[in-house]
Amino acid sequence: MDDDGKKEVIRYHIYYDKKVRTDVKYYYFVRPIYNTKIPSNLKDPTYRTYNMDKCSKEVEGKASAAYAQVKNFKASNYAAETIRLSFSQIKTNTSGSGGYTPTRYRIYRLKVNKDTRKLTEDMKPDLDKLYHKKYEDKMDYSEFKDMIDRWEESDWDTKFFNLYGTPDNKWERARLTENGITYDYIKGDGKTTKTRTVDNAATVGEYYFYLIQFSTRNSEDPDKPGTAGQIFTYTSRIQNVPLPVENVRAEYAGSGSGIRIRWNFNGRDNKNKDYIRAQISLDGGYNWIDRGRATEFTDYGLTRGDERTYVIRTRYLKGSNEAVSGYTTITASLPSRIELSNDNITVRAGEYTEFSAKPVRNGGGIATLGDINMYCSSGIINFRKEGNTGKITGISPGTTYIRVECAGISRSVRVTVIPAAK
Repeated sequence: MDDDGKKEVIRYHIYYDKKVRTDVKYYYFVRPIYNTKIPSNLKDPTYRTYNMDKCSKEVEGKASAAYAQVKNFKASNYAAETIRLSFSQIKTNTSGSGGYTPTRYRIYRLKVNKDTRKLTEDMKPDLDKLYHKKYEDKMDYSEFKDMIDRWEESDWDTKFFNLYGTPDNKWERARLTENGITYDYIKGDGKTTKTRTVDNAATVGEYYFYLIQFSTRNSEDPDKPGTAGQIFTYTSRIQNVPLPVENVRAEYAGSGSGIRIRWNFNGRDNKNKDYIRAQISLDGGYNWIDRGRATEFTDYGLTRGDERTYVIRTRYLKGSNEAVSGYTTITASLPSRIELSNDNITVRAGEYTEFSAKPVRNGGGIATLGDINMYCSSGIINFRKEGNTGKITGISPGTTYIRVECAGISRSVRVTVIPAAK
């Protein structure tokens, strides 16, 4: 109460100094600022002189588990209904009596709609906000901190995390799976090792954020967590979708101007294979051809020598849950002609020459499906193929032909062997 008998309201403003060193003494000085513009007399050294009578008491930097923070926390799609989570463990701190060893990591998730691309501050769990909203009239801040230090894991779930989020969804504990066993937390060993786990209860098509909190070993009861981290690390938003196809390749279909596209489904999605189908687009993703569980598609509609980019994706459909994977693309073309460096060769017996062949498509580019084959069984030359080059050594006078083939078209090279020079 003040002198007039009115209730005084004391507001606590919290500032975390994250740059203190352990076993170093500090003073803190707070000055109210009424004008956000920097006054010119800041350049005057006397303006910055601190009045030690108005500084805090001497404090010393201590190693505190509560203000450590997990690094490199990331989420990625591992499979349909499964999201992989990875992070770097916090290393054991051995700074005197304030040392600690993080032994448990708890992960929470928040489901959001597709329009929510970033976490806003009001969506993030905040202990200071919790204090001002629910406990400020009941206790001072130090009592509040003592209270949360005594919280069990279930208290963090029900008294804190599930109070924050969106109007439709709140933060909830993710159930984590390792080697087929589901846990409420991941064990830590106090080393800065990269750790992975999975949330295999995600809903395909939904969007999520994740946060991670750790706790230390409880010196009194090893089966219970100790000090819990109070600075949280968040992932970017992730949507759970089926995995894209893999090992996409193109080949000549064996007749006409046919191009065959092949692919494989990702094996990590096998448990949901009844709900995942392949789709291919011939026009950049505007229209899709459903291929079911087939792993190939043959295109006879492309003019030989023209080029086409094929887009393949997977589509998950189970009840009302629907989502598609990222795109996988491949560009393919057949040659419209075989271009030869020389199609009428004369060589003397005992001498060497060569020619080259190129699979050319319309417009002059090289066709992607342009494997060159060359055949000759005549005894008047010694012939071999290296890449797209034919190598010829004359043996005896006469005329023969080398057949050059590529993806359903062919040409012939006439070879005349004349007597060796005298």
